[in-house]
Formats: sequence, C-alpha cells, structure tokens
Amino acid sequence: MKTRMPAKGTARPNQGSRTVVTLLVGALLALVAAPRGYSAPQRAATLPAVEATGANVALKIAQAALRGAREDGLQVFRGIPFAAPPVGEWRWRPPNVRGLPVLERLVARHGPGGDPANLTIFGISAGGMSVDYLMASPASAGLFDKAISASSALRMSYDRELAEVVRGIPSLESEGASHAKKLGLAGDDTATIKGLRALSMQQLLDYQVHNPIGAAGGLNPVIDGRILVEPVGTAFLGQRQHKVPYLTGATSWEGSLVKGGAKSLPPVLGILDVTREQADALYREPNEEWLGWKIYTDFLLATQRYLAKAHASSGQPTYVYRFSRVLDEHQGDYFGWRVNDSDRAYSDLVASDWVQFARTGNPNLDGRPGWPAVTPSNDLLLEFGQQAPQVRRDFMQERWRFFEAHFDAGRLQGV
Repeated sequence: MKTRMPAKGTARPNQGSRTVVTLLVGALLALVAAPRGYSAPQRAATLPAVEATGANVALKIAQAALRGAREDGLQVFRGIPFAAPPVGEWRWRPPNVRGLPVLERLVARHGPGGDPANLTIFGISAGGMSVDYLMASPASAGLFDKAISASSALRMSYDRELAEVVRGIPSLESEGASHAKKLGLAGDDTATIKGLRALSMQQLLDYQVHNPIGAAGGLNPVIDGRILVEPVGTAFLGQRQHKVPYLTGATSWEGSLVKGGAKSLPPVLGILDVTREQADALYREPNEEWLGWKIYTDFLLATQRYLAKAHASSGQPTYVYRFSRVLDEHQGDYFGWRVNDSDRAYSDLVASDWVQFARTGNPNLDGRPGWPAVTPSNDLLLEFGQQAPQVRRDFMQERWRFFEAHFDAGRLQGV
C-alpha cells in the first residue's frame, strides 16, 4: 500500500490541502480524495493519523500496527499479512464490497484534510469494468461518492448467470461442475470445493487461457442475484445505478489491445457482433488489420459514451473524455519510453483534473478551459489532444450513432 502526502508549499492553485490514498486491487485503482468545501454524506469518525519518525512511518489499524518507510515522497507499507492474496482456504469466498469502509478509516488517518465521507473509486481497463459494476450493484449503495471508469470494454460479452443458461452460455455453476470433473475432482460439494481450493495457480491460469474474456465460459462477472442483479447497461438505462458524479472515457489507441491478440479481423467483429458489411460501410478501410484496430478503439469509447448519456439522464454530473496525446518524442510510434518536460507538464494538467473531480465532483479548475458536462440534449466530450485539451461536439458522429443504435438494439450485453 502506498500513500502520497503533498510536500509543503507544493499545492496547486485553488486546490487547498488534500490527501490522496491509492489502493491497487488487481486492475482496479480505488482513489480516495480528501477535499475541503465539498458536502458529502456523513459517515465514519476521524481516526488517528500516521505517526512519522524520520524516514520511518507507523499506522495503527483495526487488525494490527503497521510499520513502513518514506520512499520518494510516498509512505510505503509492505508485507501486510492480512492483505495476502486469496489462495487456499481463502479462495472463492463470498465477494465483499463492504470492504470500502476500510478505505474510509484509512483516509481518516492520513493527516489534515482527510475526509472519509468523500471517496472516489477509479479504475482503468478491467478496473474500469469493476467501477461500472460497483455503480450498478445494490450491495455497494452508499459506499462511495464519485466514480471514474477509464477504458472499460464493458459490453464486449454477455454477463453470465449463476444458475441459469442464458443465450446458450452455461451458468457459472454448471461450468464449475464441468471443470471440476475434468480435473478429476469428485465427491459431494464439500469435497469438490476442497479440491478446487487446492488447485495450483498455474491450473487456474490455464482455465483463463482456455476460456478468454469475450467467450462463453470466460472469467466474467456473474449475475448472482445479490451482488449483481442485472447487467450494467440495463441498470444504467433503468436509472438504477448509483447517483454519484461520474467521469469516463477512453484513448485513441484502444485497438492496441487486439494488435497482438486477434490475428485476423473476424474474431474482432465476432466479439462486437458487427458484420463485415457493416464495418466496411462505416469505415471504408481496405486494410483488415487497421479496420480491426479502428473499430475496437471506437467501440471502447462508445461504451463509455453510452453509459455516460444514460447516467446524465438521471441528473448527475457526468463527464466524458478521449485521450489522444502521445509522448512528444514518440509521435507515430506504437509505444514509447522517453519522457520530456512537456510530457510531465501535460501529465500534471490531467492529474489536476482527476484530483479536482475527486475533490468536488467537477473536474474544472478556475482559469482553465471548460470541460462541459454531458447532458441528455448534448454530445460533448473533452479531447486531451497533443497540444492542449479541446472540447468536441458530436465527435465522430457517424461511428457513434452506429454503436448507439447497436447497443439500443440489444446487440451486445446489458440491454
């Protein structure tokens, strides 16, 4: 676990003092911001702060007293025994979204400005999916105050049911029983569960290799009737998602996800439930490889715009972005590593927007170009372009309308 405390005299204008705690859980980054001047539901009481002596730091929590050290401006705690991965007997225990109050207690301990009544959850990629599922889960009601979902390919596969076969997709229970049988596990439920918990990590990884996300049997979220009661898209369209400020978007090169994985165009079109005729008419791109990259990139942004439009209809502050900037010294490259001062300044600019949203539910800072909120009657987003952010209206309208109609028709999960 790492925490960052702003150095004295380094606060950005108009931001006041703040404390930010980050907790990395798989691909989910839960960001807890501590602003001033924002009214949020009252929850936990203030708890003692971190004790610091020179380079050493100490933190008392309910389970134990932790000792850590200061490293590069961070407070670092390693080797936390009760934060070990869920293996062996801890495998496949019931999910516990109620763990979010633990973050409330942690942020309350981290010095002046800590506000446990103002939590923002933030995830990217699979973590963005986790954020959206938390937005739709009745079990997480009242546990966070704002949400940021980045690059979430939420609608790329149908949600699975726990006990029912839907659209020909086996239920999670039947798939589990089948897999246990293939592994030679027999006996009653108790014996089978014991055998499953004794599986090696490699055996579990092999399961995901043979059941990739996007195919029936993949390790996708399951509708169990308790944590998840319906697909995310259905919850958003029905206004049953949690009513909190929401910031979401994607990048201009999400197609890099399929560059190494999908060796041809048909698997990409199959995942998106798009025909070749539709893709050709929409993109007029003769190169199949580029066509796959383009349509997958647009698909990710479209899923976020779709959820954002539904969320804005509930009257909640909603913001959409598209990030298209690349490192200055790597324009036109597939990836890069050389970072210059211009890149660092742009990173600070984006980070200030994210922190401002975590503080207040509005990413706009005084004196900065406006980032307009999405409403049911507009189609606005902020593009983080190469030189500076720029507001876009009706961005890539033809492609967006295609995916919007695609989702409305129930061609992918959630509707």
